[in-house]
Amino acid sequence: MLLELAKPIALMLCVLALGAVFYTAFMAPAIDLEQKTWESLVLLSLAAGICLTSGLIFRGIGHDGNARLTETLPVQMFFWATCWMLVLFIVSWYLETHCIFFKDVRRFQAGLLTRDVCRIVAQQSSNRRLMNRGAHTFHLVR
Repeated sequence: MLLELAKPIALMLCVLALGAVFYTAFMAPAIDLEQKTWESLVLLSLAAGICLTSGLIFRGIGHDGNARLTETLPVQMFFWATCWMLVLFIVSWYLETHCIFFKDVRRFQAGLLTRDVCRIVAQQSSNRRLMNRGAHTFHLVR
């Protein structure tokens, strides 16, 4: 009976651990890719321990005690989630390094602002030169 109560609790712990790995790998703000990778690996190892322990609980509940550990629901969930997160992590790394996504929008906007200010200053200085030429010619005509 105690094993029957432990089954849903173990499954919920597996889901929470895998959710924490997913959040750390994709949602949590990180300074760089190396920090994000190490934090994800630490949580992935913790999730692996939780899922393997849950698999042992699930294996003990089955009709035959000789079932393989990889056939239990928590371990299969761990394998599938890890494979999908690995694929998504590689795709996100590729897109981040090879495509144009700006990490800091303010820096991008500041670059546009600086370029616009330089263009306006250049236009004003060329307008002043034209006005100065016109003033010199006006003085010469008088």
